[in-house]
Amino acid sequence: MNLIKKSEDFVYNLLKDKLSNLYSYHNFNHTSSVVGAVTELCLKEKIEDNDKEMLLVAAWFHDTGYINGMINHEKESVKIATEFLKTHNQSEEYIAKVASFIMTTAKEYVPETDLEKIIKDADFVHITSSEYISTSELLRLELKNTGYKDFSSLEWATENFDFLLNRHRFYTDYALKKWQSLKNKNLVQIQ
Repeated sequence: MNLIKKSEDFVYNLLKDKLSNLYSYHNFNHTSSVVGAVTELCLKEKIEDNDKEMLLVAAWFHDTGYINGMINHEKESVKIATEFLKTHNQSEEYIAKVASFIMTTAKEYVPETDLEKIIKDADFVHITSSEYISTSELLRLELKNTGYKDFSSLEWATENFDFLLNRHRFYTDYALKKWQSLKNKNLVQIQ
């Protein structure tokens, strides 16, 4: 079994056993979507071999820290990934790269390298989906259930509209060409 498959199995079991069901958005379904988006972006951006593997491993682990709560979940995810990768005999350099990709998914982080751009764009693939409205409702429910904030419908629509219009952007050439128009459709739908 290769490292990507081992990562998937580990994360599946970790989230199944330890993730609170209060996390209706940040769960295995979201993680799988991000992994799928990383796979697509690696293909379109011509990323192969070791770089692709590190991105996919990072995608599997990027939200595992939610088992310990929302706050600083990226740092917690790095700890979990580091422990896993050490037990699978990965080099310090490999582990550091995976950790940096996980940290790239922090909401306010601006990616600097082509590889960082891939995982950053992949983490927001949900905003391109025809299911965006229902998916965003899962996030709204999660924020309410975890005590972060209970948004009214108008507040949530306003928050999503502002995020898509003013605070989110895609970085890879492929996402800008192919995903931006899908994001724009959802922006119109929210409006």
